[in-house]
Amino acid sequence: CRHCPDRPCQCTCVVFGDPHYHTFDGFLYHFQGTCSYLLARPCWEVAGLPFFSVEAKNENRGVDGLMKTLPVQLQLGAVRVYQSGMAVALETDFGLLVTYDGQHYASISLPNSYFNNTCGLCGNYNDDPADDPVLPDGSLAESVVALGGSWRAEDADWRCTDGCAQNCSVCEPLTEAFYFRPDYCGIINKTDGPFRDCRAVVDPTAFVYSCVYDMCSNRDNITTLCQAIQAYALACQALGVTIRTWRSHTFCALKCPESSHYQVCTSACAASCSDLTSHLYCNRPCTEGCQCDPGYVLSGNRCVRRQDCGCEREGLYYPLNDTFWPTFLCVCSLSFQIYSMGPGYFGATSVRWRENA
Repeated sequence: CRHCPDRPCQCTCVVFGDPHYHTFDGFLYHFQGTCSYLLARPCWEVAGLPFFSVEAKNENRGVDGLMKTLPVQLQLGAVRVYQSGMAVALETDFGLLVTYDGQHYASISLPNSYFNNTCGLCGNYNDDPADDPVLPDGSLAESVVALGGSWRAEDADWRCTDGCAQNCSVCEPLTEAFYFRPDYCGIINKTDGPFRDCRAVVDPTAFVYSCVYDMCSNRDNITTLCQAIQAYALACQALGVTIRTWRSHTFCALKCPESSHYQVCTSACAASCSDLTSHLYCNRPCTEGCQCDPGYVLSGNRCVRRQDCGCEREGLYYPLNDTFWPTFLCVCSLSFQIYSMGPGYFGATSVRWRENA
């Protein structure tokens, strides 16, 4: 949290893998509950400090039942939702940043104005990991099941449980030792490895053990291994630490969509049809992800040529040829105009939305 030489200090809680919870203060625990749980919110009201609440459920779900094409701006830009590397980011004007990759990794970053004032599974943000497993009444939890159950949020799923209490992931000693090898989970803390510059900033030990934990639950699953390594890579990059290329064509290769390519360090605020210059004033560290090829920008989750960008209306973006209903049916379409340029002609293409009765 204190490693922020060129920007306002923020602290990050990471939830990843089976899942594992790496709190704002760096405490790590494994909790397999399947209900909805409070990750973080202010414990009490402070003048001038906005309230927020971030909850999570360990399964695939939609967001409020609505599907929108990114980016989205709400409340005159006070809340922005956009593509950031391989994740979707929600950012507010008071410094809250939530990211989720839709699979195994989520993070919550907060400015130090919330120091010593967070409640939930992400801990209390007071720079002391020892008191992070705390119950709502202020006492320390006797088990992770008790900890998770105490921070349950409203959930209509009557079948959900708070998970197993012990021996949730067990390996034979030889198998466990195999996963600790430097060509498996051990790559995370190799002194000469791709993350060597991060070792002094983000303790790799917890991430190595989390990786082995997950590998023991999903034997020889290369996807599990890659996701565990990626969790550490993203945690490092979130704090502005440079990491080396760790993926290759034969190890954890990342396939990118058409008209894009993989970069270990691409802008966390990629240029999009809605904001062609967002990468120029982005104040967030770079992150690994798929970067649009030269001449292309993001339109939703696709890279398109700039002339194929869509339309914007009331803070929402619509891809080309998309239809939407503000008050009546609209179609995002191309219009063509010809401008006289001396003896010849110059054709210009513009995008507009067409209203249909």
